[in-house]
Amino acid sequence: MPITGRGPRRLALSTIEGLLPAPLLATCAGGALCIHCEGAVDPSTRASLYGDARQPSSRRERLLIGDGSVPHAFDVGHRRHQVQRIEPLVGLRQDDRWVVRIAHPALTVIAPRDAHLLVVLVAHHELTRSYHLECICIERGPR
Repeated sequence: MPITGRGPRRLALSTIEGLLPAPLLATCAGGALCIHCEGAVDPSTRASLYGDARQPSSRRERLLIGDGSVPHAFDVGHRRHQVQRIEPLVGLRQDDRWVVRIAHPALTVIAPRDAHLLVVLVAHHELTRSYHLECICIERGPR
């Protein structure tokens, strides 16, 4: 995703059937990654972002994830129905690359050298006992 790219990008994570109750969109916001929900047609099934879906006051319009963000998971969904927990992992600088180390599943994601930021979103699908990852690399703009 080029840092100068316009408009939201639909995340592949949100196309996994039964995993998320609504599509997630990602856009570049300066040097950060902005995540928000795509509006649902039926308001009764409206999905939102929450810091904790058990607490209505933690609802957010969008979530900004950037270098130095405090590690925290967030919930996506309708508080009274289906909710999915997503864990965003922000890359750490090692030498001249961004690196994300994931415990479950055990793997390491390394961004290209010219990356501005690396964010990996991890969701655990309990019914299938599978993990779904979305690796988002924000590229530097033209110099």
